[in-house]
Amino acid sequence: MAGVNYAVSIPARYEENQYITNADHQLTSNNRLMFKSIISGQPAFQPLPAATVPGFGTTQDFKSRIMSLTDTHIITPNLVNEARMGFSRLLGVVLQENKIPLSAIGMQRFNAKDFPDIPQITVTGVFSLGYSVNADQGVAQVTYHFVDTLSWIRGKHQIRTGVEMRRYVDDYYSNNRFRGSMTIESFGDFLTGLPGTPTTQGGNGTGFSNINTSSVASGVTDRMDRITDLAFYVQDDWKITSRLSLNISGSVGTTSVTRWTSRGAMAASIRACIRHRARAASRAPGSSRPVRRKSRSRVFRRWPTRCSMPSRIGTSPLVSASLIS
Repeated sequence: MAGVNYAVSIPARYEENQYITNADHQLTSNNRLMFKSIISGQPAFQPLPAATVPGFGTTQDFKSRIMSLTDTHIITPNLVNEARMGFSRLLGVVLQENKIPLSAIGMQRFNAKDFPDIPQITVTGVFSLGYSVNADQGVAQVTYHFVDTLSWIRGKHQIRTGVEMRRYVDDYYSNNRFRGSMTIESFGDFLTGLPGTPTTQGGNGTGFSNINTSSVASGVTDRMDRITDLAFYVQDDWKITSRLSLNISGSVGTTSVTRWTSRGAMAASIRACIRHRARAASRAPGSSRPVRRKSRSRVFRRWPTRCSMPSRIGTSPLVSASLIS
């Protein structure tokens, strides 16, 4: 690149630590407990994810926890129950190496109270400063799992029936472009950094700003999803003859979804949920219709912080046969 005589090499780092636990305990001759867990951490450092000068590295810090407890109980010689519960958690966040405040370069931005550091600055063909516009994000996912299976052998039948439930707690955010970005065409423009107003007003007097392009975003990016899956099933393996087996199974399940935001104003990005609530409000006697207010080209609607999707119910019957030749 013209005008660049500086090169730097900074090693990236990746580390993974895992801790595995297995424990079994025979409570009685008919009852056994098993516990398993995996605890891990995977921090990864990227020295130059977006910038071309050092000092703007990011660390992707991920931690996970997986634990399960299984209880196997022999009720009778041909009747066994297995109950299993589990828990998993994934935590991930992108950490910035250094933060340079806007005040250090004399810059102002409308959201500086919440995001006080500089935007991503690119001088075409020379260098880039700051972090990627999508570097500020994080997630906290927790899943609770429970399943109970009852197995019964009677004559030529092997019958299994049970229930399974999963609860998902998913909190996440992505502050994309909240610090903004700007592009400057040359190093001279970078040093000048003035608007295109007359020199008497503090500009460069050319009618064109030294900043070629700039952009910044705003909105509500925090999301808290709550999903519950519940299913029941029954299955029968019927050995009709020594060569012919028939498998009959069926299940029924339901899923419910609830989404929360951290503020009372929900942007129109959750369109499916808003449409559902709008239809429900229009049908309910005496209910108030959604209030729409325009802000430039975007439309926002004020809702409570909770928005629930209608539950879904599904069934899946299945019959299969196998013949041994």
